[in-house]
Amino acid sequence: RALLVQPSFAVTNFNAPAVAQICHRLDGIPLALELAAARLKVLPVEELEKRLDDRFRLLTGGSRTALPRQQTLRATIDWSYGLLSEAERALLRRLSVFAGGWTLPAAEAICVGDGIETSDVLDLLSRLMDKSLISADDQGGVFRYRLLETVRQYAAEKLIDQVESEPVRDRHLKYFMQWVEEAEPKLRGPEQIQCLDRIELEHDNIRTALQWPSSGGDAERGLRLAGAAFWFWNLCSYRREGLRWLKAALARAPERQRTPARAKALTAAATMAMQMWTTDEVDNWYEEALEIWRDLGDTWWTSFALLLMGWRRININDAASAKPFFEESVALARQAKDVWILGYALRGLGAATERFDYAAARPLLEESLALLQAAGDQWALAEQLKQLATIAWGQRDWVELASFGQRSLALFQNLGDREDTSEALGTLARAMLGQGDLKKAAALCGEAMALAGTVGYGYEIGGDLVLYACVAEAGGQPRRSATLLAAGESLLNSLGTTVKMWPWAYADYEQCMASARSQLDDAEFARATAEGRTMTLDQAVKYALEQDDV
Repeated sequence: RALLVQPSFAVTNFNAPAVAQICHRLDGIPLALELAAARLKVLPVEELEKRLDDRFRLLTGGSRTALPRQQTLRATIDWSYGLLSEAERALLRRLSVFAGGWTLPAAEAICVGDGIETSDVLDLLSRLMDKSLISADDQGGVFRYRLLETVRQYAAEKLIDQVESEPVRDRHLKYFMQWVEEAEPKLRGPEQIQCLDRIELEHDNIRTALQWPSSGGDAERGLRLAGAAFWFWNLCSYRREGLRWLKAALARAPERQRTPARAKALTAAATMAMQMWTTDEVDNWYEEALEIWRDLGDTWWTSFALLLMGWRRININDAASAKPFFEESVALARQAKDVWILGYALRGLGAATERFDYAAARPLLEESLALLQAAGDQWALAEQLKQLATIAWGQRDWVELASFGQRSLALFQNLGDREDTSEALGTLARAMLGQGDLKKAAALCGEAMALAGTVGYGYEIGGDLVLYACVAEAGGQPRRSATLLAAGESLLNSLGTTVKMWPWAYADYEQCMASARSQLDDAEFARATAEGRTMTLDQAVKYALEQDDV
């Protein structure tokens, strides 16, 4: 209301998001909103929102008739802070290290020392809640506390003033490093979904902990945290962000330090870069990681690195050279006596085999499916169903393809994995096309393409454009089909891959291309393909979606 009553200010469709952000970031504190509204005389609302990171300098002044302690936001909080006991002040300062809230065990581990015992923390939290400086709620069965962001920024300044910041941030990094490392193996088992939910709640704390080494904190712990967080980032479509953190952590750590932390971070960085089709350094990272794992004698991680190196070769369309990597990975996995790693290694071997022989690949993939079901890893199970779907696709068994596609889609959606959900939608679209339901195939393909666009999943969009072309061809639109084929092929080539990488999809591509060429004269076919090749990604997607009239 304080914002709305400014005589020269009106909420519009353009500034409404900034107004909402100001209200949210100021925690609805009446005085803070009043002081912010006063600044609208000299600042546009969008600029005001940008400057809230320095809110205590920005939000000064106020009513001339107000009490002195109410004339600035800082003075108001200063007054409340002055009423606290020394122990309450110390805890409030230390709590500012958390981002996105915290649990009682986290506060007891990080905020103790110098006058605060573990047994004191709960009582002090209760007192701060009574004074409305912190709040608490139940989030997914986990009781979490939080500071109002305005109070958190104030307390963070006080933490620095008291020269407490470094030890508290060290404990924060250590706590979340150990917490994520303990959670890591659970992300490959039956507790996967619950564990992912818990880590999501602490994601802002993980980000905050990873920032500390860049300011002089423990680089080795930062590397360990980034390596352990890989599983979460990979499963929840945070690959781009995760790769940034991993590269930063590797850059800060002593070069060529042959530790498990470095090997794990290298393995993780290479994997996420490969999955995003960012090829820089992928092979070097994998080779260094494998060398370290071999030297350390770690059978499990050596097997894992080998199977990932096999996938790297599949992704550059060299399945023949991938097989030896998968075969060694399977042998080591059997030595490790771990059903998850064996299931995953067999999946890779099956994927390499199916490029040449669908019948020989099926028993490998079915054994893998049984092992991954036993392991209880829902994401790995969904990946395996997706892999079995490729055999059904290649053998033109549209009923089985639809079954595998639907089962994997349900699992990926439950996990919140947008990238793989996009792929599963594309698989279902192909099954619908095979069964002659062009409308449903086009709708699913559009849904897959839109979802892939939200996470920058370019190669999936390329595949969807080719699939859209097949729908257009089946619907009697040869020119549109030729244009979409060229656009999809061009996009995939720009990402360093080709339609030939997926034999089951390449068969569709060749059939569709031959049909379009046979129905168009040479000049029209040349114009259609030239148009597709010169389209940007956005233009190609728009063309596919806007002209969807099958």
